[in-house]
This record gives sequence, structure tokens and C-alpha cells, in this order.
Amino acid sequence: MASFQWPPEAGSSSGVSSLNTLTGDLTLVAGTGITLTPSGSDITIASSSMGGTVTTLSVVSANGLAGTVANPTTTPAITLSTSITGVLKGNGTAISSATAGTDYVIPSGNITGTATNITASSNSTLTTLSNLSLPANQITSTGNLTDAGTDGIVVTGGTGCLLTSASLAQHVADTSHNGYLSSTDWNTFNGKQSTITTGNLTSSPTTNLVVTGGTGAVIGSGVLLTLTGASIVETTSSVLTLSGATNAVLGTGVGITVKQSSTSQSGYLSSTDWNTFNGKQAALSGFTTDGVIYATSSSAIASTSVGTAGQVLTSNGTGVAPTFQNAGTGSPTVFSAYRSTNQTVNSGSLIAFDQVLFDTASGYSTITGKYTVPVTGYYMVTATVSTSTTIGIYLYQNSSPQSYITTGLSEIAGGATIASCTAGDTLAIHCDTTGTIGGGNAPYPTSVSIHLIK
Repeated sequence: MASFQWPPEAGSSSGVSSLNTLTGDLTLVAGTGITLTPSGSDITIASSSMGGTVTTLSVVSANGLAGTVANPTTTPAITLSTSITGVLKGNGTAISSATAGTDYVIPSGNITGTATNITASSNSTLTTLSNLSLPANQITSTGNLTDAGTDGIVVTGGTGCLLTSASLAQHVADTSHNGYLSSTDWNTFNGKQSTITTGNLTSSPTTNLVVTGGTGAVIGSGVLLTLTGASIVETTSSVLTLSGATNAVLGTGVGITVKQSSTSQSGYLSSTDWNTFNGKQAALSGFTTDGVIYATSSSAIASTSVGTAGQVLTSNGTGVAPTFQNAGTGSPTVFSAYRSTNQTVNSGSLIAFDQVLFDTASGYSTITGKYTVPVTGYYMVTATVSTSTTIGIYLYQNSSPQSYITTGLSEIAGGATIASCTAGDTLAIHCDTTGTIGGGNAPYPTSVSIHLIK
């Protein structure tokens, strides 16, 4: 009989690795800690030591679960977690993420079912609860039912009876609302007239008043008073419009007449007078106080400037405003002035006469050296100039050369010319030579005079 050891010892080449091909007798030798107990055709193999050693421990992530192991080779501590986010659901084998609206009702939808406890936070509201029965010990937040200050309502046992605080208000009764009767209205209604016994309404004999249905109608409805009246009419004036005037008065009729205004009568304005007044001259304005009004056209007027004592109003021709001028014979306008100091001039320079001897029309300006013509007419202009060179002097009218007074003279040059002027024109004396013009007092070597001759 062959003898084999199975399982073979570590490092031994004897023994067998499988009993399926063994033939002949088999001898079993119990190893350390192993007992063999034959019983008929059976052999019981037992071990006196069932212990062993775990070298390491790990967690495999599967079915929605994951985990970590602390101290895997000594005293393992396993922590499980899930890789699923949101609401979880299980199918008996694994867990997965639940789908809103399919696996559970979304928070804004309706929830139908039963619950052990319903807790309402402050100011929360529960709506659409059908056949809800809650023991008092399951309500963790309550509110009070109170009277909102409305007369006519008394709340008893309202403390803690609601999930949220609430108040009752009742509308006061008025012309458009049902409700409670206020004490003010109660006193008003209570103070009204008690029942009155009615009587008949009759008329005294008159041709203008007819009473119909007056029996028992002193208080209440059903009384019809008919006035047979006359109309209000307007006579003569035709300026009033009467509305509702038919049968508007008692008697035989009323006539209203509006008087027409005149020199002594207040009243309505006739269309004839209106057109007369409308065609009159508009209010006058823009005139000079103490001036004289004159026509500037067939439909317009103006006023002159103010004259001085002793002057007379003088016409200055067609299209020119009249002016006040000195009265008397001869020329009404006379002006004379002289140069008191020497003046250096160039060709074309204006000769400035700085001292005025007389100026009846106040037309000369010592600042500009120009004389402003006061009235339209012909003016004689005379000038004398003292110079050391040959010089020509000429008259400027409105800043443009008008005519020579003298030319080609030396030492003392003088002459005269006549200018046709319009009121407002300016006259001045210019020279045509570069040099010095002498000035001085009488006999005035450099001077000018202007007077109106016609």
C-alpha cells in the first residue's frame, strides 16, 4: 500500500496535488493541529485551531457606494460614502440618484399622503390640505385668531388655534356694502321721524296750479304738481339767448329787453358801433413829450424832437422830418471854430478845430472834428489854414472828398465852397500835404465857418 501526504508539506516534492487520479490504498497522516476520525466509509477531518491572519483590507467602489479604510493591515476602520448627489433611491442591489417628478414630487407640487408630524415655521402657510386631522401635540408652531378692531365681532378661544396668525374684520354697512350696523348709524336711524299719518294735498282755486293724486300724499310719493305757466321772451335787442324759457314763469308772460348803449345809456354794443370803434386809430405811443406830431405817410404819424424857447418849426423838404430852428432873418444855422495849437499832419489828415466860437445848432464835435448838418439845404463852408509849405485843403462830406476849398498855396491858404446837404450829413476839413499846421488865437490863422444859406 502506498503512503502519501496531502496536502504536501511546504518545500516537499512528495505528495499529490489532486486525488482524482489516485489508485490503490491511501494513508492519511494527520498534521499539526489536525485530527482524523474514521467512521465507516467516512473520515472526519477536524482542526483544533481555525484562526488565521488578514494581511490587508480594502473597499471596492460599486453600486453607488465608495469607501476608505484606515489602518488596513492592523485595526481596519471602514468609512463608507456615496458618489451620488441629490435624493437617493435603491432597487435592492444598488443605490442611484432619484429623478424629480418621477421618483418624488418636486417641492412646489402637491403632496398627497399621510405624515406622522407636520411642523410649520413662523409665517408659513399650508394650503390645499384635504381631510387633514392633526393631534395638537403634532403642531409645533401656532398662531392666534384675533379681531382686527371691527365692532360687532367677538373672538373666543382664538389663542393658538391657527398655524399662522389671522384676524377677522367685518365691513360696516353702507349704501353699497352689507355688514354690521355702526353705533353712529344706529343713533342716526333711531333718531329719524316716527311713522306719520298722511293727509291729502289739495290746491286752492288758481288757474296756474293743478294737483293730481294728492289724496294721502302729504308725505310720500305720487304727488304731481303741474304749473300752467308763461314763457320768458326777449324783445327788441336780440342779444340774449334764453334756454328753458318756455312755461318758465307764472302769469301772462315775461319780456326782457336789453337797452343799446349810447352817449348817455349803458347797454349792449351794436354791430354798427362795433365796426365804427374797431376802425378808429389805435392807442398812440412812442412820441416825444412836447414834440410836434406830423404825418410820415398817409397812414402813419410821428413827432419831432423838442425845440427851445424862441425857435420855430421849419420844414426840411419832402421825406425829411421838420425841426425846430432859431427864428429871425438871415441864416438860421451858423458855426465857427479855430485851431489853438500846432498840428502835425500827413496827406489826407483831418484838421481838428479844438476851439468853438459859436454853434447855433450844436452840430460840431471837438472829439471827431466833424460838423453834423441839422437841416437839409445849401451850406457855405469857409476855411483858412496857416502852413510853412504849399498846401491844398478840401471839404469831406460823409467821410468822402467832396470839393477843394483851395490848392497850391503856402503860408496862409484859404477859400470857400458850397455843399448841398441833407439833414444828418457830416462835414470836415482835410489837407493834402505832410507838414505842420499852425494854430493860435485871434486873428485865428487856422479856422473854419459853416452857415446855411438856403
